[in-house]
Amino acid sequence: MRPYGVRFWLLAFVLLSCTAGCCRQDKQPAIQRIQDRGTLLVGTTGDYRPLSFREEDGSYWGFCIDMAGEIAKRLGVDVSFVPTSWPTLADDVLADPQAFDLAIGGITITDARCETMSMSEGYLSNGKTFICRASDAGRFRTLSDLDKPEVRVLVNPGGLNEQFARENLPHAVLLIHPQNAEIPDMVAEGEADVMITEITEAPWYIETDKRLAAPLLDKPFSHSEVGVLMRRGQDDLMNLVNETIADMKADGSLRRLHEKYGLVYAYGGVKSMELFRTSQSWDGAELPDYPTGRPELVAVRYEFGPGQKLSLHSHPVLNFGILVQGELTIIDEEGNEKTVHAGEAIVEMVGTIHHGENRGKETGVLYMFYASQKGMPLSVPATEQ
Repeated sequence: MRPYGVRFWLLAFVLLSCTAGCCRQDKQPAIQRIQDRGTLLVGTTGDYRPLSFREEDGSYWGFCIDMAGEIAKRLGVDVSFVPTSWPTLADDVLADPQAFDLAIGGITITDARCETMSMSEGYLSNGKTFICRASDAGRFRTLSDLDKPEVRVLVNPGGLNEQFARENLPHAVLLIHPQNAEIPDMVAEGEADVMITEITEAPWYIETDKRLAAPLLDKPFSHSEVGVLMRRGQDDLMNLVNETIADMKADGSLRRLHEKYGLVYAYGGVKSMELFRTSQSWDGAELPDYPTGRPELVAVRYEFGPGQKLSLHSHPVLNFGILVQGELTIIDEEGNEKTVHAGEAIVEMVGTIHHGENRGKETGVLYMFYASQKGMPLSVPATEQ
C-alpha cells in the first residue's frame, strides 16, 4: 500500500502546485502581465471621429488612439486594438476571461460606470450638443426646439447619447441607428433632422461636410470629462494611466495632442464656459422685460429629497438657476417637461404655472437667482392665481 500512498501525495503536490500557479497568474499585477505578453490590449468602438476610428483596412486613428499609444510606450510594449461597441462596452470590460486591459475612445466618466468599474482622471472635456442640416441651423436654437413631435432625432444605441435623448427629448421622434459614424450623413440626406452628439465629435463632421451645422457647439447642454475605463483590481495599471495623464498635462504634450485634432484644451490656466445666453425660458417662451422700480437681487439655495414634488406655482420675476447635485424635472400644466442634471443651468418660466419634482435617487441641490423688484414675491402658488 505504501507505493500508492506515495503516488497519492505526489499527485496531490502536483495539483496543489498547478492550482497555486493559476492563483498567482490570476493575482499577477496587470503591468507585469502586459509586459510579459508584450502587447497592451485596448478595447475601442472605432466609430467616434476624431477620437477613435477604424478604417476599412483595420487601422485605427484618433486622439484617444494616440493616448493609448502613449500608455503603451510608458509600459514598453506594443498596442493592439480590440473592437467593442457602446451597447456591449461594460460587459466587454467585465468579461471573463478578460477581453482587453483597458478601454478608450470618448468614454465619459459617470457615476454609473464607477460603481462597477474603474475610470481614470479626465484627459478631455466634453459635453452634449447636436448637429443638423445647415439649412435648419436657424430652426434649432434651444433644447426645447428639438423636443417637438415633428423633429426626428437620430442616435446610436446603448450609450449616453441615447440616454440623453430619452431623458430630455420625450416629445421628439427618437430613431436608433447602430453605426454612429453613418448618422451624420443620414441627417444630411434628410433621413433625420438632428443627431445628438458631443462637442468633441461635432466639429469633425461640420468641417468635413458643409451640409451640416452645429448651431450650439459653444453652448453644450451638459459638461463632462472623458477617461480611460478598465475593470477593477488593476490598481498598478490605473496608477500608470493617471501618471501618464498628469505628465502629459504638465509637459504640454496633452495640449499639443488636443491641437492636433482641433479639440478644445480645458486643463490650463483660468477656465470659463458660458452656460447660457438667452432671451427665452426653457420652454422657448420669450422672457418679459425687466421690472421697473427699485431692483432687488435674490439668491436662494434649494434642496429636494428623492421623490419630492413641489406644488403648482409661477414666478412673477426673471429667474434662473444652476443644479449642483442630483436631478430635477420641471413640468408645466400642459405636460411639457425639462430634466436638469448636476452641472446644468436652467432659465425658468415667468408667469407660467408649473411644478418641479425630483425623480432621482439622491437629494437635488439647486441655486436659483432672481432679478426681482423690491416687495415682489419670488413665486406665487397656483391657488392664488
